[in-house]
Amino acid sequence: MSLNNQLKDFLKYKKFPKTVIPLPSKFSQKPDEKHI
Repeated sequence: MSLNNQLKDFLKYKKFPKTVIPLPSKFSQKPDEKHI
């Protein structure tokens, strides 16, 4: 179940990258390159 919750959280992050808490370090190693 926790995996499902993590997936849902990940989808939330993808939908609202600026509004939600920073992503786990996995995803934030190159935080701003996508937006430049």
